[in-house]
This record gives sequence, C-alpha cells and structure tokens, in this order.
Amino acid sequence: MKLFKLIRYDIKNGFWQSKWRLFSIGLIVLISCIDFYIRKSNSFIFEEIVPKGTFGDYICYLLGGIPEYHPGTDEEFVVPVKWFLFHMLLLYGTLHYSVRDLYSLGIVMLPRCGQRRSWWLAKCLWNVFYILAAYALAFGIVFVFCVITGEQCTLTVTGEFISSIMGVNTPYTEFPVSFSVMLLTIPCLFSIGNSLLLLVLTLFIKPILSYGVMLIFFLCGAYFHTPFLWESMTMGFRSEWVTPGGYTMATALTAAGMVLTVALVIGFLKFQKYDILNLESE
Repeated sequence: MKLFKLIRYDIKNGFWQSKWRLFSIGLIVLISCIDFYIRKSNSFIFEEIVPKGTFGDYICYLLGGIPEYHPGTDEEFVVPVKWFLFHMLLLYGTLHYSVRDLYSLGIVMLPRCGQRRSWWLAKCLWNVFYILAAYALAFGIVFVFCVITGEQCTLTVTGEFISSIMGVNTPYTEFPVSFSVMLLTIPCLFSIGNSLLLLVLTLFIKPILSYGVMLIFFLCGAYFHTPFLWESMTMGFRSEWVTPGGYTMATALTAAGMVLTVALVIGFLKFQKYDILNLESE
C-alpha cells in the first residue's frame, strides 16, 4: 500500500470518525466568543458606546492563557479553562483515531504489507492535517462571529481589553501585528508537536496513560514557567509583548521545531521495531 493511498484513507476515515470531536472544539470556541462579547458589554454598561472588539481580541481571549504564575506567593493560581479545554480536545481528537486505527486495521495490514515507514508517516501527516483543520475551524468561527456581531475583523489586539476584561496587568497599551501573528501560529505549531508526541507515547505506554501524561504536562506548564515545560509558550500572555522578560517569537519557534523533530525521530525509530502482533493481547 503506497503512502498516498494511506494518507487518502486516513483523511477520509479520520475526519469522518472525528467529526464530533471537531464539533466540540468549535463549541468551545463559540462559547469563548459569546463569553468575551458579554463581558465586554458588561464592562462598558455605563458608557454610551461600547468599544468594538477585534478578531485579534477574541483569539487572544481564547488562547492567551494566563500570565506567569509565581508559586510560593500570595498569588492565587487559576486554571486557564478555555486554553486547557481547547488543547486537550485537540489532543484527544488525534489520539482517538490514530490508536483506534492501529489497534484494528494495523494489526491485520502491517504484518502483511511491512510498510512501517509509510504507515507511521501517514499517521503523522494525518495528525498535522487534523490540527490545521481544527485551528482553521476555530479561526473561522471567530471570524464569522465578528462579522455577525459587527465587531472588527482585524488582527489588532486592544490593550484596554487585556487589562479590564482579561485581567492581565501589562505595561503595554498597544500591541503590534506580530503579537497577533504569534497567537495564530505558535499555539498551532506546538499543538502539532504535542499531537505527535502523544502518538509516540502510545508506543511506550497505554493510550489512556499517554493522554494522562499530556494532561498533567499541560497543567504543569500552566503552573510553572520554565523552558522545559514548553506548554507555557502556547500562552500569549507570557510572551514579551505582554510580560516584560517573557518568551520571544524566536524562542517559541525554536522550541516548537525541537518538539516536532524529536517526536518524529523517536516515533520513527520506535515504530520500526514495534511489536504489532502483541496489540491483540492488550
């Protein structure tokens, strides 16, 4: 079975099997948009004119996360629910199809065709396509919401909203377009790397445990601020544009590239010697 046929099979069956998981991601995004719109209206209820939000504001509200937390202080840690649910639903979507396909068709086909490289590469590419489709869906929902509600369909992020509505104390009042570009790209790149990393973990431990490891990893990334927990860099509120001394675009791109490369290499090497037949007894 050639690589092209495997990819075509994965696209056709993978997206069909994951339609409800994509729907749940879209629902989270829509709820986030409605929540921001209501909070914005309530914040300026005594004003004659409520300032219009932008496409960038809504994306920032969804993916911004929380500022750097400092354990051991009087500061209260608040889980960034929208950010956490969005990323965990993304990972669950890629995990469900890849593992299900490996445990069903893979047990029959791989020992016969022996094309492990093509099989693994097809699954990695499907993960990439799924993540890109999910982000495109999320951005599309935000854009349509802005059009329907009369908000501004621009990438500009309003500093006043970050302070008053998102509760982030930042010395900056104006944000360059590069900040918005970072919000659109960096989380997506890390999501691709994380989905491949999760797929690799399923080659070492059971899928449910692999998902649990990633869940804990995300929570630790929100709680601690360290380069070794790169999930922290998926939060726009921890970047240099919002927090003085925060991570830079170059740092985030480098880290995302390393995660992608390591996941691909380790996964390829492990899958070459992976015992497919023993999956039947698990």
